[in-house]
Amino acid sequence: MSTRGLILPAGAVIVAALALHAPVVTGGKLITPAGMHHAMWPWKAALPETIAAGADLEENHTLSDLLFQVYPWQLHVTRTLGAGAIPLWNPHSYTGVPFLANAQSAVLYPLHWPVWILPSMHVYTLALLAKIVLAGVFMAWYLRGIGLSSIPCAAGAVAFALCGFMTGWLGYAHTNAAILLPLLMDAARRLARRPGANGFLLLTVAGAAQHLGGHPETSLHIVGASVIYFAWLLPRAPRPRLSIGLFAAGSVLGFTLAAAQIFPFLGYLSR
Repeated sequence: MSTRGLILPAGAVIVAALALHAPVVTGGKLITPAGMHHAMWPWKAALPETIAAGADLEENHTLSDLLFQVYPWQLHVTRTLGAGAIPLWNPHSYTGVPFLANAQSAVLYPLHWPVWILPSMHVYTLALLAKIVLAGVFMAWYLRGIGLSSIPCAAGAVAFALCGFMTGWLGYAHTNAAILLPLLMDAARRLARRPGANGFLLLTVAGAAQHLGGHPETSLHIVGASVIYFAWLLPRAPRPRLSIGLFAAGSVLGFTLAAAQIFPFLGYLSR
């Protein structure tokens, strides 16, 4: 598949992401409802000074977990890694709880790897923008694979990247996994139509990445969707046994590559 057909869809998604989140790029802002905690003590006392300092305080009470859970987790990751340690434990919640084993912390998610090198909340915020762009590019990749031209691909890419689910859950683990759905679907299509190394490797890598995303429920949904899609295409497969074997092997290998996240989580869940 030629990558030239992805230029227009990728450009459209990048422009849309920058237009919607321009303060992140131009003013170093974070994507967070940062005004919420100023309605509570002890931060409430600092509200006049914060406003006088020119802070841009946004409120969205449906996203409270982003401010009170997800961002503190990422701050814990950046501080722990900055101190040269691995964030296996969170001493700041209750009397201490497992951290890496808490799947939604998504410490091992590929888009969070830059934070290991540059522990910063701004780097994490750029990862959120990258999710928007990658969601669109991955969808365009799938749509090109089924024969659509550049303009329909661009429309589909923007629609998927900026849909309600992607926008509402942008800062959460849900979309870490969900952005990989188009790649899983493309891998299923490849393995059903022309089983080979390309589809196998794509399924393996995309499968591992979405498992590391940290939201097993969304993983179940998108893996289930790709399995149903593969089963629907299978009756027209030229070599169905090889297709099934490669699909099963790629799924298992992807799961195995994410074992460092999955098995600690299963152990934590069992307790």
